[in-house]
Amino acid sequence: MQTLGRTLQQTMKQEGPVAAIKVCSAVAPSIAGELSRQNGWRITRVGTRVRNPMLGMPDAWEQQVLTQFQARAAAGESFKEMSHAEIVAEPNGRYFRFMKAIGTQARCLTCHGPVGQIPAPVHAILKQQYPFDAATGYRQGDLRGAVSIKYRFERM
Repeated sequence: MQTLGRTLQQTMKQEGPVAAIKVCSAVAPSIAGELSRQNGWRITRVGTRVRNPMLGMPDAWEQQVLTQFQARAAAGESFKEMSHAEIVAEPNGRYFRFMKAIGTQARCLTCHGPVGQIPAPVHAILKQQYPFDAATGYRQGDLRGAVSIKYRFERM
């Protein structure tokens, strides 16, 4: 996540938000895929509202944890340290599951903020690349999603 954040910030600063969209659409899945291949863990980003339904839809466990994160945030807990880990039994094995919350920061609003506040060129490329985009309308401080890790350590 730190690698993605640095790459995203650097691209935003040097090339602007339209180029930064390409970082999220191409670089983020590449980083997650590489880490998954190196470690044998499934590493993904899931959202409370998804930009790409093929990649960011939370499964039932992830949705439950996102709901818990919302409640924890409403009680005043910061997203910075918010995480959840659990051993989960599924039909094909036991898994270590972990999620780390992603809060919406000011810099996220260029692409994820209220639709009327997203710059026209950014909105146009988002509509082109993500025709089913629902990952807008966030405000600074909202829960946007989480990094999710899943690792099977015992087969059933």
